[in-house]
Amino acid sequence: MLVLAQALNAQSYDLLVKGRRVIDPKNGIDGRMDVAIGNGRIARVAANIPVDQVRRTIDADGLIVTPGLIDIHFHVYQRPENKALERDSSVQPDAHTFRSGVTTVVDAGTSGWKTIPDFKARVIDKAQTRVLAMLNISGAGDGHLQARRSGGVGSCCPAKMAKANPGVIVGFKSAHLGGPAWESIDAALKASRETSVPVMVDFGYLNQIRSLPTLLMDKLRAGDIYTHCFSGHGEELLENGRVNPNDVLRPQARCHLRRGLRRWQLLLVRGRACDAAGLPP
Repeated sequence: MLVLAQALNAQSYDLLVKGRRVIDPKNGIDGRMDVAIGNGRIARVAANIPVDQVRRTIDADGLIVTPGLIDIHFHVYQRPENKALERDSSVQPDAHTFRSGVTTVVDAGTSGWKTIPDFKARVIDKAQTRVLAMLNISGAGDGHLQARRSGGVGSCCPAKMAKANPGVIVGFKSAHLGGPAWESIDAALKASRETSVPVMVDFGYLNQIRSLPTLLMDKLRAGDIYTHCFSGHGEELLENGRVNPNDVLRPQARCHLRRGLRRWQLLLVRGRACDAAGLPP
């Protein structure tokens, strides 16, 4: 009986992921470690955990072990009115997440306050991937004709919907919206102040009123996100190819800069110039 008790006690973990680079930013870990799992939870992270303490071992040699990654700009709301797949730019979350180490995605404004109930019922509640939402400030959401018209923009209904869905709606998105000035961005900021969540902006276009310096220095706040920041509006670089130090993408800008990964929105000349200037997204 004593021998049996000792054997059971030695096998204290269900699974051991053994032996390569473990990166855990929250706990300051970046090195060669083992990861032990018990009862569905991470039980221990340490070097050289004895294999006789586990029921099953996975050799992770040559791999990186890390907590689930979070992709803060995804599009996973497939609209019911888009019958043809080639007309829908959203993807199925579970088909594109786990295989690349992503366990949480943030849908960046595909749904608005009118469509979030359908999005939640058909995608968020059914996906194994954790799906959160940056709610579009337009009622219809991105990818819909109404999302490009300023008439569907407002702060009251999005704020109410965010308050009704805490833990699901984590911010507001303004993108590609019409209007001569700052209507959509100001509405997103107002809804943000009412709910204490950040704003993500895909700027879309410039005019005599709308400029990148005003967006980055006067509108967006600490914690807000300027996405597709290398899209090529023409104000990021001087004629000599260097980052404009006086107006755009200054280190004093408080918001986060996020690169767009669509091929027409990531202009490498701008990305390289910003990296060289010490402005990594």
